[in-house]
Amino acid sequence: MKIQAISLPDVLRSKRFVSAVVGMIVAIIIVLIPDLQAQEDALLNMVTTFILFLVGGYSVQDALAAHRTGVTKYDRVPDNG
Repeated sequence: MKIQAISLPDVLRSKRFVSAVVGMIVAIIIVLIPDLQAQEDALLNMVTTFILFLVGGYSVQDALAAHRTGVTKYDRVPDNG
């Protein structure tokens, strides 16, 4: 079985990348809106913790799927076409 490197578009479409981008956007919005400045520290901690748990959950989910099937999403089946 031949394993190939992940191409850039695959990385950009991953759940982890999208979660990190959404977390970054929410954090920027929290910093920029004056009404949220009073609770900025608590909100940023909450958003960071949520995104870390989300990404960690995706990692555990992928690890369990790889354990059950013996195949990871990064394994490529060569085209014998």
